[in-house]
Amino acid sequence: MKEAMFYQKREAQTVQCLLCPRSCVIEAGYSGNCLARKNEEGVLYSASYGQITSFGVDPIEKKPLYHYFPGRDIVSFGSFGCNLHCLNCQNYRISQFVAPSVELAPEALLARSLEEPGSIGIAATYNEPTVNLEYVLEVFKGNRAAGRKNVLVTNGYINPKPLAALLDWTDAVNLDVKAYDNGFYESVCKATLAPVMRSMEAMLERPELHTELTWLLIEGHNDAPDEISAFSERVAAIRPETVLHISRYYPNYLMNHPETRREALFAAQDAAKAHLNYVYIGNFNEGDHGTYCRSCGACLVDRHGYEIAVKVKDRFCPKCGTPHSIRMD
Repeated sequence: MKEAMFYQKREAQTVQCLLCPRSCVIEAGYSGNCLARKNEEGVLYSASYGQITSFGVDPIEKKPLYHYFPGRDIVSFGSFGCNLHCLNCQNYRISQFVAPSVELAPEALLARSLEEPGSIGIAATYNEPTVNLEYVLEVFKGNRAAGRKNVLVTNGYINPKPLAALLDWTDAVNLDVKAYDNGFYESVCKATLAPVMRSMEAMLERPELHTELTWLLIEGHNDAPDEISAFSERVAAIRPETVLHISRYYPNYLMNHPETRREALFAAQDAAKAHLNYVYIGNFNEGDHGTYCRSCGACLVDRHGYEIAVKVKDRFCPKCGTPHSIRMD
């Protein structure tokens, strides 16, 4: 364990965690809501520090990031814990429980990542990485010093100061937005919407930070076209080239709602495309997943599953010269 950042000591050996909007007040010997932070005799520690539950090399498209080094791989790692408790969590075995782990110091993880020369860098993912802030920061700082890229896959439920500290060392992020409705966040995720929107805007307002968004579509819960349109309009007002992934829901964990129908996926895509230039459907093999020039329609990236053909070499369409948002540097 390592002493946590962003907390205050209180009377009788209690502490208040200031990492996320929950602001947990934690008595000695107990953990916070996320399971990843623990009070030991009046000192808050990162209980997940160096505890790795998941490690692998993934296609960057799996994060998902479609406009960031397409066709390349990235070393990915996760720990345990999360500050949301979504009824439909896809990674609940490591997010909602203190999962079995192996201890791996930041230097050791970096060394292992460098054994993958085809990888562009490191992604903090699988469980919620912000609850493991101290470890992720150390890994990201070392990775950037090695000239490699840092990717964050997050729910965005974090306070502004720790978020800023983390984004200073992040090159690309995928923000998992659950809905554009506070009632959904309260009932399904046991959280609130406003902090996520605040985080999203902070990300989009950093022009150097490549940001893509994911929306797991659950029929009858967060698939209303008006809701998706309003959300997309809010995103487009800041950065219209932002990529949105509409992802297909499958029953998991505590939610047995039927899987999302193809018709609902395409309807959501159409609603978002009224405002955003690039909207893709994920967890779904049908349809065209390519990226096309918004001016002449030329194919810039051809995708069939994880078979990727990149047809651009710089920041401009090879056919008409129009700038695009695909990052390869």
